[in-house]
Amino acid sequence: MKHRYYPILLLYFFQVACMPEEDLPIRHTGETPEYFIECYCQPGRPFALSATSVLPVSEDLQIDFSKEMKVTIHADKAISLIHTLYTLPGSEFIYNYGSPEKFEVRYIDSLFLDITTIDNKSITASTSIPPAVSIYNCQVAGNEAIIRFYISEKADENYYIYTAEAVHADSILNKEVCYLDYSEFQQEGLTEKSVILPDIGQAEEIIFTLKRITKANYDYQVSLNAANTANQSSITTPVPLKGNLQGALGIFTCYTEDKQTVPL
Repeated sequence: MKHRYYPILLLYFFQVACMPEEDLPIRHTGETPEYFIECYCQPGRPFALSATSVLPVSEDLQIDFSKEMKVTIHADKAISLIHTLYTLPGSEFIYNYGSPEKFEVRYIDSLFLDITTIDNKSITASTSIPPAVSIYNCQVAGNEAIIRFYISEKADENYYIYTAEAVHADSILNKEVCYLDYSEFQQEGLTEKSVILPDIGQAEEIIFTLKRITKANYDYQVSLNAANTANQSSITTPVPLKGNLQGALGIFTCYTEDKQTVPL
């Protein structure tokens, strides 16, 4: 990879890696330089990962995708990720490590991440693989977008992200995101969630997306949202990110997804 590309990547940092519902924070809480890693694995899609070094909260943000690391994801076999500019099909998010090999769930219930940095630092993490998730039905009533789906009897399978988008001519008019924690429920059952989309009357269609995520990812997304809110306000105390990486900030996780579109 040529160094002349990296300044351009600074312009895209807020579109890199993170789940589409969130922006990346512009600071972190460490006192020494650390690495920031994000990797969201979805069955049936290729592997992609974003890795960069960042400076502590007291210094200006500097992002460097140029440092080459050894990145391996262990599924039913070891999969090496290549250091390159990478995008997933149907996504505009930019990653700097990827593999064309798709994530297939074969007799495994976990994934493991192993990174060796250029300074020989070890970064590791593991994640469970959530079961498939399905939207039971969805509907539009007035300016409400209503989704129904079955929750699990298992607490660790009851974390979700629900997204509703009002779309017109391929442009998103409104987008609402809900982080759902149903871990307190002890039995399987049908539930529903609704959000308000103010411009629903001008939309051509509503896109409903439901993700089943891990508890680690849920905690991370909530802390990420809190960190972004703190960065945009007068609060000066940094908000810690609740990731699951050993040796770095960020998240290594897996999710399943279902999507439906309701034409208007």
